[in-house]
Amino acid sequence: EMVAGLTIGKRFGLNNMFGLSGVYENLGLEPRYYSSTGNESIYYNYFRTGFNYGINTLDTKHFPNRGTILDIAGSTSRLISASIRNDGGRKSYDETDQGDFLFDRYYTLKMNFRQYVTRIKHLTFSFHADVLYLSKCDSALARNNFYLLGGINQVNGRSIPMTGFSALEIPVQKTAGMGIEFDLEPVNNLHFNIMADVFAAEDIYRDNAFRLLAGIGAGAGYMSILGPIKAGIMFGRNPYEKFFKNVKGYVTIGFNF
Repeated sequence: EMVAGLTIGKRFGLNNMFGLSGVYENLGLEPRYYSSTGNESIYYNYFRTGFNYGINTLDTKHFPNRGTILDIAGSTSRLISASIRNDGGRKSYDETDQGDFLFDRYYTLKMNFRQYVTRIKHLTFSFHADVLYLSKCDSALARNNFYLLGGINQVNGRSIPMTGFSALEIPVQKTAGMGIEFDLEPVNNLHFNIMADVFAAEDIYRDNAFRLLAGIGAGAGYMSILGPIKAGIMFGRNPYEKFFKNVKGYVTIGFNF
């Protein structure tokens, strides 16, 4: 992923920021399995303009005890060019030869909210919610204009975390969900947690058809000199997924940027 752009921001107090941006993005997708079309990788370039409003009052970035995160973003985007590389070679697309890609302008609205509260010593409760709306979406083959649901952390600008599913597992065009987590710190820097999420999602394969997804998990974490270390196990069942198991483990080590 390569991103280049210009952002103008205005800070309101210590923890609030509003920004306007114009961004050129070069993105690549390499599926972890081969599709029936034999696709190996997909690349696309588009220009996006939008706004972002954010609040961050966390006491610490990793394993927070209290505070709020709120991000609201809206944008309008237009695909400039795209290409698909498969067993037969590489083919490029633009407005004169669109293929399965969507070159019309589309609009995105995204919100994520996280609230952390410590009411009992060493025990932190957190609540979170995510909402995504896309005005238009490409075909499943093009795999361009959509977001990806799954994972315990956000891994890029198009990912939405959800317990019970691997990172970037479920491509969605609209979704809304919420979750909770309990974090116990019996000794300094050592954490044990349980978490659960539920989402209503419209994936890229079915227009105007939402389905309910739920996931649960448990894990442990440690704040080391190398950064946060997390490991655990989780369960999430997607009846339309053939490539991932219902029970999944995860391990993350170090800081994310």
